[in-house]
Amino acid sequence: MLESPVEDTDIYPIQKAKKLYQSCVSSDLSPMAFMMESLIEENGGWPMLLDFEAWKEDEHSWQEIDLNVARSTGEYAFFGIDFIPIPGGDPEDQNIYLNTPEEETLPLEENEEEYYSGVKRLLTSFFGERKINVSVEQLRKDIHNLYIFEKALQEVTVPEEWQWMHVMNLKQWIGDWYFRNKLQPNPKTKIKWMKVLGNVIKNNDSQITFHWQVNVARPYYLALPEIWRKTTKRTIVNYVYLKFVRKNLQNNKRQGMVSRWLDCFQRTEMFDVNVYWLVERNFGPNYQIYIQKLLQNVKTELIYQINNSRWMEDKFKENFTKKLETIQFSYTYPREYKNLSVIKENSKRNIYEPETSDNCHIYKRLIVSSLTSKVSYSYNENTVYIPVLLFQPSTISFDIPQYIHYATIGYVINEGIGRVLKFTGITQRADNTLTFYNRRPFNHYLRNANCIWQRIEDHLELKVMTFQDMNELISSTFGLRASLRAFKRAGQDQNATWVPNFKLSQFEEYTDEQMFFITFAASSCYKGLQLNLDTNVMEFRVNNVIRKISEFGRVFNCPVDSPMNPVDKCSI
Repeated sequence: MLESPVEDTDIYPIQKAKKLYQSCVSSDLSPMAFMMESLIEENGGWPMLLDFEAWKEDEHSWQEIDLNVARSTGEYAFFGIDFIPIPGGDPEDQNIYLNTPEEETLPLEENEEEYYSGVKRLLTSFFGERKINVSVEQLRKDIHNLYIFEKALQEVTVPEEWQWMHVMNLKQWIGDWYFRNKLQPNPKTKIKWMKVLGNVIKNNDSQITFHWQVNVARPYYLALPEIWRKTTKRTIVNYVYLKFVRKNLQNNKRQGMVSRWLDCFQRTEMFDVNVYWLVERNFGPNYQIYIQKLLQNVKTELIYQINNSRWMEDKFKENFTKKLETIQFSYTYPREYKNLSVIKENSKRNIYEPETSDNCHIYKRLIVSSLTSKVSYSYNENTVYIPVLLFQPSTISFDIPQYIHYATIGYVINEGIGRVLKFTGITQRADNTLTFYNRRPFNHYLRNANCIWQRIEDHLELKVMTFQDMNELISSTFGLRASLRAFKRAGQDQNATWVPNFKLSQFEEYTDEQMFFITFAASSCYKGLQLNLDTNVMEFRVNNVIRKISEFGRVFNCPVDSPMNPVDKCSI
């Protein structure tokens, strides 16, 4: 489709995708190369590509260089900063997260010779031999020092799901950092945190203050200064640029550059800014009425799930039901989208035109994938925040069967609320309104959780099983079961807008209940997710959830106690 000519009948996002794809595959990397080379030269050059005498070490600090790169890319070399505005929250009271940086797209090889070859291949593929005009000995020494440096960073970098986040206000964090590093003063450990964080949240409506709450992966951040002290400034700067080039070249692990067509295809994916434009044109009064009905069905089934539990104690049911009866659904446009001046200013400065990436960091906060966005449930506010981009024609329309709405939007909403029942949530609820009051139900919960854990180990050869994996299965199973019942309830509505026997072409042989599960599976299994996970998506994210739903075994006639229809469903 992307290779076909642009047609007048194509909707705007399709027209744009075709133009972008066709332009991308027919061009070389020169615009990107020019932009990256210019940025590197403006900041004193890449030491690794310069003679020792040619690089002026005192011209820029590594902190200045990293800040300038982050202004272009939205990402720092050593800091994983996430700012998620609280919708409707006080701008003076927001949350910011200091995580470990994103996992590298080019993993660190165990063999130093492989590492040397990989870095040299990366430099050559981008800059060409003409730019690598230093001696082999110097290049080897620089890459050796980089290897040692990256090994040290790797040793203190903990996977996100294993992190223990420390919570404090911004003033406490800056004070803690200052006093710790005051004991061993070194220019390489000076970080102007207000400037670093302010660069990330710039162009949001919030103004950073010392009162903001900071969630810090503290062991990682406290280990950084000692690593910097032991490393030369030249190596640190080399690493900043290496990470910058890696990211922009989108290396596919050890295999060098991804296929040109695939690289261009990935660049055409529709992101928030385009989708909000599209939804705004399609999200009329009739859709809003229907969505309210969908949300009401979802809420009714959530209450049903809790009230019909055979093991939850009455006090627990009462508290949870009260929450659900008063729950609010907020589906609004994000604050960034409402700031039209930002959108207008950057309408032509986006990721598809890297030569104008001076404002790319603004777009960075707007390019959440339109196909993978999740809702968030605030327990304290008792509000489900739903990105309006979920209500686009591919997932909600009067022209598609109703099971698609409930297997996609309905599931995502229910799964978000179901996270209240996850193991870490139910055992650590601060106000005790949703915890167990005696041992019997809690032991039942643990028994079923252990059953889920055991079944995963039976079906999958996971090297590491984490609480996050368990939590996802608990909330996903809860969400899918509630969504299926909500779909059935909608089918009993005498005023339904949909034609009862409406079938998708090529799927006429399947019943609507079967199509509900097929839609759920199709929306959960996409290549991008598989590329970023160690587990098998189809088994872990789909089959492990579906086999816990009794209706699945019935509608597909699975033999009793077969892998997809076990007798013991291990349901929380």
